[in-house]
Amino acid sequence: MNDTFQRKNHKNIKIVLIIVIVVSFLISVLFGYLYYLSLKARPLIEYPQYTLSTTDWTSGNVIITVDTKNGKATSFSFDGGNNFQQENTYETLVNGEFNLVVKDINGRVSKITPLVIRNIDKDAPILSFENTTVPLGSNFSLRSGVVATDGEGSGLNSNFVTVPDKIDTSIPGEYTVTYTVFDNVGNYTEKTRTIIVSNTQGKTYYRYRTATFESYQCEPYLCNCVVTESAKLDGTCPTGYTFNEPSECCQTCYKTCRKTNWSEWSEWSTDKIAATSTREVETKVE
Repeated sequence: MNDTFQRKNHKNIKIVLIIVIVVSFLISVLFGYLYYLSLKARPLIEYPQYTLSTTDWTSGNVIITVDTKNGKATSFSFDGGNNFQQENTYETLVNGEFNLVVKDINGRVSKITPLVIRNIDKDAPILSFENTTVPLGSNFSLRSGVVATDGEGSGLNSNFVTVPDKIDTSIPGEYTVTYTVFDNVGNYTEKTRTIIVSNTQGKTYYRYRTATFESYQCEPYLCNCVVTESAKLDGTCPTGYTFNEPSECCQTCYKTCRKTNWSEWSEWSTDKIAATSTREVETKVE
């Protein structure tokens, strides 16, 4: 009797073990299949990567080239997915913000990689001056009364050059001087100025203006980049950081530029005033 019970008990245990093994196998197969489906549904490219034709200041255009990941990406958007194109390049004539998105060979859409371009400078510098009359025999600098600026572009290559580089104030007459100023990417402005050297007898009057220098932030660039787990997962970055490359969170830093601010011209006076590095002087004879 006991032997029969034991045999039945062993048989039941075997059946239970077989059921457990089969169920475990089926569960592992199910989880494996679900994992396969999740991989299949995931885009082959999570965040598009790109290169720029140049990151230096340029007066030309900038070409954005998106990495195809060896053909895994088949169509490309530079405006956040509103419009897709077959070419993986985009040429921009102006500075701006772009949101890069790609579709893979399965038609799945990646997340957005933001891109900011701020290194295009197509604006010529600005030259400001007035025609002037100077006394015969005076010591006159062609730089007097001339201001060259470049706004917030690539910066001036030099202040300016003049042709001729000086005038002979011992000889009365009318002189035409050509001023040229370049910025650092080759944009330039050229203007002519009339300077009259007068032997008219009379009083010499002087006026002046002074320069002050102001430092300001310019030419933004990405800095202090860090790789975070949240950036890897969903492109989330801490406060004060911007998502840049896959898994990278960066802050925006700025270079320090200097701008010259000129005061208004003073009233004309017979008091003789000398020019300095921060003061320009103009004269007239009446």
